[in-house]
Amino acid sequence: MSGNSYFLDTNIISYYIEGNEEARAFLEESFIYISFITELELLSIPTLPANKLDQVHELLQTFKIFQFSPAIKELTISYKRDFKLKIPDAIIAATASVLQMPLVTADSAFKKAPLPIIYFQP
Repeated sequence: MSGNSYFLDTNIISYYIEGNEEARAFLEESFIYISFITELELLSIPTLPANKLDQVHELLQTFKIFQFSPAIKELTISYKRDFKLKIPDAIIAATASVLQMPLVTADSAFKKAPLPIIYFQP
């Protein structure tokens, strides 16, 4: 990987797993950071075939995964209450905010949150 650092929403990695070329290029050209929520969401996709699950495990090893912290917890509560985000989305947004990184997503629900967002168009 080389290039810029980005905090990714789960959907971008899902696009990569599905074979989206734009997502592949983006992941290969960037330093990728994710929330533990993204890790959980990816590994718990019920329809994910075993060979893709192995791919996800390998891919996750190339990312920096951030765990929950008191600062993320407080901001998650605020994002949930103030911007009506779902808990997983609030955790992802709060983590990106705490890290002061742009969030790359295809989900318009994040537009409510006060953080830099890069919308990915698959």
